Amino acid sequence: MKKVSAWLLAGMLLLLVGASGMAQQYNLQFRVDQDANTASGDFDVTLRIAANDTANVFELGSCNLVFDYNTASLTAPGLIGPGPDSLQIQAIHNFSGGNYQKLRLTQPAAGRLSLNIELNSPGTGTTVLPTFMDIATIRFSIVDAGQPENLAWRTASPNATLVFDQNETALALADSLYGPALLANLKVFLEGPYDSTSNTMATGINDQGFLPLIHPFSQSPWSYGKVDTATSIPADIVDWVLIELRTGTSATDSIDSRAALLKSNGSIVDLNGSSPVTFNVPAGNYYVVIYHRNHLGVMSASAVTMAETAPATLYNFTTDITQYFGTNGAHEIESGVWGMISGDANGDGGIFGEDFIQYRLNQGVEGYSLADFNMDGGVFGEDFILYRLNQGEEAGVTSPSTIIPQPTNTSPKKSVLIIKSELIESEIHSNKTPRKSDITNTVRAAKKSKVLK
Repeated sequence: MKKVSAWLLAGMLLLLVGASGMAQQYNLQFRVDQDANTASGDFDVTLRIAANDTANVFELGSCNLVFDYNTASLTAPGLIGPGPDSLQIQAIHNFSGGNYQKLRLTQPAAGRLSLNIELNSPGTGTTVLPTFMDIATIRFSIVDAGQPENLAWRTASPNATLVFDQNETALALADSLYGPALLANLKVFLEGPYDSTSNTMATGINDQGFLPLIHPFSQSPWSYGKVDTATSIPADIVDWVLIELRTGTSATDSIDSRAALLKSNGSIVDLNGSSPVTFNVPAGNYYVVIYHRNHLGVMSASAVTMAETAPATLYNFTTDITQYFGTNGAHEIESGVWGMISGDANGDGGIFGEDFIQYRLNQGVEGYSLADFNMDGGVFGEDFILYRLNQGEEAGVTSPSTIIPQPTNTSPKKSVLIIKSELIESEIHSNKTPRKSDITNTVRAAKKSKVLK
């Protein structure tokens, strides 16, 4: 099947005048979940909505989301009860049942569908944030895989898209309408929390409730301005990461960025904790940069092809050093397994004295700390060991050099942990670099004696 253009961006700037008189806008997006390349005879598309920005967050009321499609390519779902021209469907988010009637799909004209949402009571709408949220998935049957689907949101009469706020008094019209998003299928490991016994990363920060619902990349050096917020954090999430797409002969032109969640198995997922990460960029190949708040950033060795349909081709950073751009991209964290390098507390792309200062300032502190290099929820001896092991390492990809302010949501421990070993004492009082085997044995002994957390 011919690819749908991933850049169906129709510029519209119209105002939603709510009860407060403030302007509000929203964005709509298609996400193609399967097509002729992934499932025989079926074409699944998810309809998504997002507020335009943080100033325009609103609570969704009743609405009709109307879009066109190519009847030479697709056949609409069978339209059944309760009326002669409607199909009741189950939403995959929270717009069906509870505060809303069950979603209803109607066909106002050939090649046109309208997803109808009805709020039961004013003032009870679901909050729409600036990050895309899934509303419902619609399954078509494929008529001709050689024809384009031509999915397009309707903004003109007849049957224009209508969206109301929760007071049912104000009409919102889209600021931006997006075609099918590109999906990124990525896997990466972090050295700090990696457990070679289970071949997964530990979720200590999450287990203790320290992992925030909003990403940590708004401050320098990243200065990521989007408010990507999760409504909840699944149990298998390790931490936040920031994904950047680049192009150009030197892979230096930044095209788009997204904050995302990293699972314990290395998969990077969108804010719902399960879906592939989406980007509203033209179809093509992109270098992928992954940043973490206290590991050195990495970039793919080559441009990665992204797809409009899941599953996109996996780019796996964990399999070999050749997956990384540059010569200092990663560490072999166990035989045949590679991961991002821990110890960059200030995010400047190198592990030097400033990072040790962050460790010393926060030693003994528990919480969501940049100096928690092994990511167990506290800044203790093992974090110092990781710093010393990796001291002098630099990222294989260019990264900003501004020092990141330390997060404040931490609480001090009653006493500071001191590791009573000749190795650690020699590290504090001399410039000698210890052998890796000595440090590994010290950590194991400390864990066994419960000196280290």
